[in-house]
Amino acid sequence: MITSITFIPSTHFMMFQHFCSTVTLILEFHRCLYLHGQVCEICGLQVLHPFDPEQRKAHEKMCMASFEHDMENAFAFQASQDKVCSICMEVVYDKPSASERRFGILSNCNHTYCLSCIRQWRGVKQFENPIIKSCPECRVVSEFVIPSVYWVEDQTKKNELIEAFKQGVGRKACKYFEQGKGTCPFGGKCLYLHAYPDGRRAEPEKPRK
Repeated sequence: MITSITFIPSTHFMMFQHFCSTVTLILEFHRCLYLHGQVCEICGLQVLHPFDPEQRKAHEKMCMASFEHDMENAFAFQASQDKVCSICMEVVYDKPSASERRFGILSNCNHTYCLSCIRQWRGVKQFENPIIKSCPECRVVSEFVIPSVYWVEDQTKKNELIEAFKQGVGRKACKYFEQGKGTCPFGGKCLYLHAYPDGRRAEPEKPRK
């Protein structure tokens, strides 16, 4: 007895390598030529490859990292929601606009300020008096203020925030240096980029007193 053989086009074999992009009905599931991923217990999505352990491992690792990041943000939000600015005496998260609901983290102390208040405090006398770099409460000097949507008090987290802040502003051109046309009052302490039009970095200068 000769059994008939059904040939499946090569394009159909290609389909078996890709996930189904639609939610197939149970009655149609056995006829779908695409892969149907298994459910990830972390994100709840049907994205785990049934035959590829490396893909499953990579996805679960990515999912766990995202989950931990979201949890950290949730804890940070909870720790920040009742913080009061020591200058305006308002709860920072209760301010009317989103741009105002940011903290100004001082690098060398843990007193709480909203970003707009501490910037205004430090900018009143421009560069004439070094007292503008000190905390309004403890008078400890901080060379810079770090904008943050969350309140950060833990020193390890603060160090990470400071490093990220330095890297970010270090890629932006200093508005005072103006590619060599001007003079920066902060000199070598300036965190912004001091570079000439040809890309050369300027030698650090002493801050103006």
